Amino acid sequence: MTKIKHIHCFGTSHTAGGGFEFDGSDLERSNLIKKLYSSVDTPLTQYNFSYPGQLQKFIGNDIKVHNHAKQGYGNDRMYRILHKITNEWNFDSDEHLLLLEFTGLGRREEFFNKIQNYITINWQHSIDSDGNLTNKGAHLLGVASSYHYDSQNFLDIIKDMDTISFFEKYVENFINLEDESSFVLRNMEFFISYLDKLNLKYYYTSPPVISDEDIFNTKKNEIIFGDGFYFKENTNMLEFATENDLIINIETNDKYDDDHNSFKSNKLCAHIIYNKLILDGIIKKELNPIDWKWYKEKNYVTSII
Repeated sequence: MTKIKHIHCFGTSHTAGGGFEFDGSDLERSNLIKKLYSSVDTPLTQYNFSYPGQLQKFIGNDIKVHNHAKQGYGNDRMYRILHKITNEWNFDSDEHLLLLEFTGLGRREEFFNKIQNYITINWQHSIDSDGNLTNKGAHLLGVASSYHYDSQNFLDIIKDMDTISFFEKYVENFINLEDESSFVLRNMEFFISYLDKLNLKYYYTSPPVISDEDIFNTKKNEIIFGDGFYFKENTNMLEFATENDLIINIETNDKYDDDHNSFKSNKLCAHIIYNKLILDGIIKKELNPIDWKWYKEKNYVTSII
């Protein structure tokens, strides 16, 4: 009998439910989202519209699905929170399952004393004429405590302290493509080794880029999104959404310019994950066959304003 009591979902905005900030700080944006998705029979919250929220609906209330993801954040946040969870005094590895969206370059978490909490720094490495990353520097994309949820007080603190200028100089002077790639790679491998040492059960919603997949036997931790007929298959949830036009902008007929996973994508991915956990014997539930044709034709946004 399964002992799983908690499913922990980690990742970026794509796991958090990016694009569905119904109660975000930008009122014009949040009002637009509410109008576009008003016909959906689901309470309008970011959690409910994320794949973890939809997975909770499939699984029921006897197993808790935690969404630890946050806009702009990535591996640093995942490592930190999971380390805290596994070091709780009553932690039992048999009761926990992890769903991991690994990220690549351009994200770093820092503790900001001024607000006594974490912020994220995001940057983009330079790109050559062929679209390839180069070692010719990087530029800052943004600094936030929580994108689309930052208070005016936080924004004022950032402005008063000239924080943006500070991190622009930091990225320009200290971020190197080759060094950063090595840093991200080795931390991924250390982290996976840690998971295996603790005998944790885990799957990838976005696989890590590691030096030797055979050593870590990554195939057993992958999930295949798609059926190969109605939806192109991919082991990366983000690429699955993009390749199958399952993004918010397309779902709303260009009324809402956002390239995060659509509600259909999050619901379908949750359905796929649910069945995967049953087929692998991770949870004891009734299999819910996927009607791929129905998902292909289903439109959750029935009234476009």
